[in-house]
Amino acid sequence: MTPNRETSRELAYRACTEIFLSQARFPTVDLVVEATGVNNRRLASEVIKQWRQDLAERFRQHQVEVPEPVRQLWQQALTEAHKTLAAEWEKLEQARQGLATERENWQKTLDERDKEIARQQEWLRERDEALTKLEQERDRIKSRLEESQRELAAAREEIGQLRGQLEEAHRHLEASRQRFEKVSDWASLRIAEERERIEAEWSQKFARVKSEMERAQLGQKMAETRLRQTEERIDRLIAQLENTEARLAEKDREISRLNKENADLLVEKARLAETVTRLERESKRRGRWKRLPNLR
Repeated sequence: MTPNRETSRELAYRACTEIFLSQARFPTVDLVVEATGVNNRRLASEVIKQWRQDLAERFRQHQVEVPEPVRQLWQQALTEAHKTLAAEWEKLEQARQGLATERENWQKTLDERDKEIARQQEWLRERDEALTKLEQERDRIKSRLEESQRELAAAREEIGQLRGQLEEAHRHLEASRQRFEKVSDWASLRIAEERERIEAEWSQKFARVKSEMERAQLGQKMAETRLRQTEERIDRLIAQLENTEARLAEKDREISRLNKENADLLVEKARLAETVTRLERESKRRGRWKRLPNLR
């Protein structure tokens, strides 16, 4: 068990007396530390100083007649002890200064470590904020991707509807053309006998065919308008998808198919326009042929 401060002081004091009596020399810090086993040089120095004061006080109280050789020896030992004590105090002061310097250095090191820890914490906080922003951006991109997919599906469905409407208009025009040809053939066979009646009936049928052609042309314009709107929506979708090109690479095939379907629609529109043009030419030709009897 390590002795407390009072016990260590008593041990050091007794060691000073034993050193003086057994070795005939004044105690030093090294001798006291070695004799007590307590490595406290400051305490040993304080005890030696107190022991010397007590020894001098005892000499003054007893007024012992000391022979001159002993007095000289005592004076020499006292001088040597003062020198030793001064040296010990100097060592203690140097050690204290060294400890103070070391403590200051350690304090600076701790301050630098605290600053470094603060910088690391700030860096971690910034990284956490950046990670949070990246996660929010990822959620926004994911939401926009899902919205783009829904719009693309709606555009594909609308294109399918437009294709069906164009096919229906094409069939309607073909049926109108066939009906027109049948009516024209029947009118040609009966024109000689029922010129007046057939002219009026032909005029009505021509008006009906013209109305059907106008409806077909209106349907074509509506289809072109829807096609143009579809193209604009596809262009907007493509512009939105370009911003997330890395994540939408698999959608390029869908867009390619839409472009192909768009090209097919354009071909179908060209065919429809060609059919309408041919019907107009036939209508004009038949109209000129029908007005010939009026020149008589």
